[in-house]
This record gives sequence, C-alpha cells and structure tokens, in this order.
Amino acid sequence: MSLRKPNPDNGSLVEENFVEGRAAIVRSVHRTTVPRGTKQLLEQTKARTPDSSPFWLLVASLQRFVAVHHVLPVSGSLPDMISDTERYVALATKFKQKANDDANEVHFLSF
Repeated sequence: MSLRKPNPDNGSLVEENFVEGRAAIVRSVHRTTVPRGTKQLLEQTKARTPDSSPFWLLVASLQRFVAVHHVLPVSGSLPDMISDTERYVALATKFKQKANDDANEVHFLSF
C-alpha cells in the first residue's frame, strides 16, 4: 500500500499528509509527561489506604500504571488528520484497542 496516492483530477501525487506530518513533528517528538496536577493527585496518601473510596482506589491503580509505564493511559481519541478512510479507521482501531488495553490494566491494578 503506497503512502502517496495520485490525485484523481490531475494524477499528481497527493502530499497533504506529508505537509501535515512536517508541521506536527514537534508534537510527535515532544516527550510525554504526566501533568503537574495529575502528579499531585497521584501522590495523595488517600489513594493508599485500604478503606479508600472507589475514586481513590482508581487513583491508586492509575498511580501504579504510571509507575510502570511512566505515562498516562492512552485516551483512545485520535486527532483529526489528513488520511484516507481505510487508513484512518485502521489507526483509530489501534488507538481504541490500546486505550482498552490500558483501561483493563488500570482496572487489573485495582485488585
């Protein structure tokens, strides 16, 4: 499957996705970090007591996830981008699967 597809009107190779990729390169190579407010929440001792509320148990699970992976779970939302439908759906499916896997891991870590 070629990354470049001919424009049906004039036969030239469509390059919008390459232009978009160049513009987004900074975001792509930017190191992912846990936001300060989230870090503060994860450091709360309320998340580490056996009689914690369900919210704090989930916070504790999230803290364990971050301790292992050093990033937050994937949200599953895919940013809008130039793509054909087939590739966009394939990529969106992978994002959704990764988000489901991460959510299942956070849930598993709550036990």
